[in-house]
Amino acid sequence: MKKRLAAVLALMMLLSLTIPALAQDDQPVVLEFMAISDWPDAVYPAIADAFNATHDDIKVEITFTASDEHHEKLLTRIASDNAPDLAHVNDYNINVFSAKNALMDLTPYVEATYDIDQPGWGHFYPHLTQTHSPMGYPTGVPAEINVMCIGYNMEMIENAGLEDPYDLWKRGEWTWDVFLDYAQKLTTGEGTDKVYGFTSEEGIWWTANWVWSNGASFYNEDRTESLLTDDAFVEAVDFMFKLHTEYGVAPLCIAAENYPTSLVPAQRAAMWGDCLYYRASFQDLPFDYGIVPWPVGPQGPPTGNWGSGLAFTIPANSPHPDEAWEVIEFFSNYENTKSMMANGGGGIPVVEAFESGVLVYEPPVHSEVYQECAATAVAAPWIPDNDLFMEVWNEARDQIAVGDMTAADGMAYVKEELDALLASYQ
Repeated sequence: MKKRLAAVLALMMLLSLTIPALAQDDQPVVLEFMAISDWPDAVYPAIADAFNATHDDIKVEITFTASDEHHEKLLTRIASDNAPDLAHVNDYNINVFSAKNALMDLTPYVEATYDIDQPGWGHFYPHLTQTHSPMGYPTGVPAEINVMCIGYNMEMIENAGLEDPYDLWKRGEWTWDVFLDYAQKLTTGEGTDKVYGFTSEEGIWWTANWVWSNGASFYNEDRTESLLTDDAFVEAVDFMFKLHTEYGVAPLCIAAENYPTSLVPAQRAAMWGDCLYYRASFQDLPFDYGIVPWPVGPQGPPTGNWGSGLAFTIPANSPHPDEAWEVIEFFSNYENTKSMMANGGGGIPVVEAFESGVLVYEPPVHSEVYQECAATAVAAPWIPDNDLFMEVWNEARDQIAVGDMTAADGMAYVKEELDALLASYQ
């Protein structure tokens, strides 16, 4: 009897230990998604809630960080073996992360979900999957696109007796020469009362639109040498800065007060370099505005325009990569990508098969141009050390902007650094 009682007690003790363990095993895996907070707060939480409602075994929780500190914090967490399960990485930093082996090679997951041999894996805009595969294998899945166009004040255009640039573009007549003519005719006044024909940032990503619109490229096909000193490239940089130094139709945007977000609402710029990230500043403009692709340079046809943005990535030391991929699949499917737009997402759909008219942004007029530009966009330049490159680029930019250096000399200076960076990753 004593033996039987002892056995029962032992069994009960064993069960008391086992049952909580089993209960624990039934708990969902909680994933941290480290997202950039520039997106409207309603977008990602809504999709995360939909995921959690349909998945008993996985729960995703979002932590937001500001874009200006997101990537540094993410790299620090990866290096300290405290990585989130999945994270946003933007187009020009994915090169840096990939070069540091900080992101997981997603090839097995992509092969299981998409046709990896197809451009854009048969789902996304092709240039996006190229951008997010800087080392030759996928390290990111497209999350959103931000394209760059030319915005224009339609009332100023009409009052100057000029034809709508949209109509010129449709006829294939929207060129640098026409653009310059418009900018000159739209520039009026002096000093603090001056209205500029054009304004745009001069950072590398904006300069790229002038470069690509002139048929130029940043480097050769196998990325062994930069092409910054080629005639078409130098001509593009020269034209961009001459808008300020020679023609006087554009201010220097090195100063924030000359950014489109400052001058356009004040009606002190008739045309500007436009992007979707300006939408919040342009919601209540006292005039109608339109958008049109970048004008074509003399050495065109254009190779494309800037059109890239955030990617979903899985850090190399992610605690739960399989579950993280399930989340990425869910967020990037057709319906949820469409939902991002409906809830005020900061970009445009990354899925190539979106029907015409899905994107409706008011303003601007002709918002379908954003989708046109997404279809013609090119992969972001592959720069393995973006901080170092930007330091050198900005040095050259500042000297060209004030006339202390020619565009040719400036690009020769930058080329030396970029060639060294490319060589270090061969």
